[in-house]
Amino acid sequence: MILTCPSCGARYNVRADAIPAAGRKVRCKACAHEWLALPEVWELPEALPAGSAEPAREPEPAPAPAPAAAPEAPARRWPWLLVLALLLLGGGGALGWAVGEGRIDPARIPGWQWLISREIPGVRLPAPPPTALTLSATVTNRQVPGGGNVWEVTGRVVNDTRTVRPVPPIEVILYGRGNRELYRWQVAPPRPTLGPGMAVRFDTATVNTPDEASHVRVTLRPAALGRG
Repeated sequence: MILTCPSCGARYNVRADAIPAAGRKVRCKACAHEWLALPEVWELPEALPAGSAEPAREPEPAPAPAPAAAPEAPARRWPWLLVLALLLLGGGGALGWAVGEGRIDPARIPGWQWLISREIPGVRLPAPPPTALTLSATVTNRQVPGGGNVWEVTGRVVNDTRTVRPVPPIEVILYGRGNRELYRWQVAPPRPTLGPGMAVRFDTATVNTPDEASHVRVTLRPAALGRG
């Protein structure tokens, strides 16, 4: 606190706790004047009139949680379904074309019959085109002196299309009980190509085949084109 001499106006800086509440007699060093110094009195602010105090604010409610992200609309998934459908259509069309062109033997495609008999919702697989070449055959089996078996196969290959088609090798397969394969052989095509509407005959025979052979399958081997 600051003490001011009432006689000469000299000012002194003293600790607030050096002046007791009842006051204390002090002397000015400048003029030797003595007086009773009293502690400083802090004035309290006037009391607010009743009812003027601001009411306590109620706590603000916690912010509502952000709404959960809505599930992705099904419409956003349709591009992926479209891509899948196009792949199926393209693959099915290419496979059907290869079968129809005689480049793939459908009998050797795993699940081919299952595939073409399935119905996929929303996807329509194209039907395979007509077979490019038609094969018909007659098979005979006879015994020869000495107990041997002779299997003879005669037939014809027809080009039912309007374009020139390559003629693939012809394959003959012998089966026994339980459709178990016993023996097979291939026949070179009688000619390399067939024009539109043309046909070519073929014949083949084999001896010393398994005695338990009971039936034969004759088919074209388009996968073997260009070999040999």
